[in-house]
Amino acid sequence: MHGHHELDLETLYITEPGALLSHTIRLHLTVVDRGIAPGHHHDHSVMTGTIAFDRNICQLNEWGDRTICTLMAAIPHDARATLTRTADPHAQGRHLWDLAVEGIDDMKFHLVEYPSADLWTLVVSAGDKGAAVVPLFPRRLLHKP
Repeated sequence: MHGHHELDLETLYITEPGALLSHTIRLHLTVVDRGIAPGHHHDHSVMTGTIAFDRNICQLNEWGDRTICTLMAAIPHDARATLTRTADPHAQGRHLWDLAVEGIDDMKFHLVEYPSADLWTLVVSAGDKGAAVVPLFPRRLLHKP
């Protein structure tokens, strides 16, 4: 989030969604608290916005682009990301964010930020249904302007 005031991220198409229960996940968050969290060199500590779970099944071309898809509406939920004080156990400079998703109580969500590479991953724990880690990409890279 260095120098950013909002995140607009999306997963690539997930062929086997497993615990994610979705083929694509979109995340849009905006910084609301610009305080510095203890132990971090961040200029923000809270972001709010939405996370949308798209369950549409798609065919893919040789590039991995979606071609023909079912037409179900994506399911949006309000979301709040809070920077934690958890130290990176591998000292890689990562930051851990708790992600609270309104209306979903049986899954835990975390965002892992890799500031030096400007990369993010979404970690989902669904109890006995398993867990998943998926990379998130800037939406502008995945969609035509």
